Amino acid sequence: MKTNKKSNKKALFLSYDGLTDPLGQSQVLPYLRIISKYVKNLHIISFEKKKINKNEKVNLLNNTSWTKCTFSDGGILSKLSDLFVMIIKVFFLYKKHNFNILHARSYPSMHAVYILRKFFNFKIIFDMRGFWANDKVDGKIWPQNKLLYKIIFNYYKNLEKKFLDKADIIVLLTKNAEKEVLKISKNLKKKSI
Repeated sequence: MKTNKKSNKKALFLSYDGLTDPLGQSQVLPYLRIISKYVKNLHIISFEKKKINKNEKVNLLNNTSWTKCTFSDGGILSKLSDLFVMIIKVFFLYKKHNFNILHARSYPSMHAVYILRKFFNFKIIFDMRGFWANDKVDGKIWPQNKLLYKIIFNYYKNLEKKFLDKADIIVLLTKNAEKEVLKISKNLKKKSI
């Protein structure tokens, strides 16, 4: 996708952030509008908060469709429930549309895509953004003095390398992140989709 020419590719963009959230409005939507110019069809799955601003409009382009899921508030069980919903939604949409590319925004989305890649043949764009598990610890969301959060952190750090190894393309925000990624996964290869 190096030129401005639209390809025949069908892509699914999976985001745990909602398009009606402030972050979705300011960062995700402009990004999706650019992506939609390069693919024949773009389908979006996003997780929307229950309390959304009714005035927020989401204007998508003609070749774009959208599946809205509900973002679960709560603890670890609700997050596991959301992961299960992601897997099921992507599974049935993939069976219906046979996407060429699955674009996972951040780690929760990549977790679902990683599981499904064992069963289907598609290219993966891992829109990593940052080091999600580290951010959870730095933000004191996963305090490491609690055993459960220590286990979750280690689980995702172990998955991180697998996500990087499985991805065909990795989207990073900084050159420093690129250096860190190369330390984690020495098997990174440049591939074309």
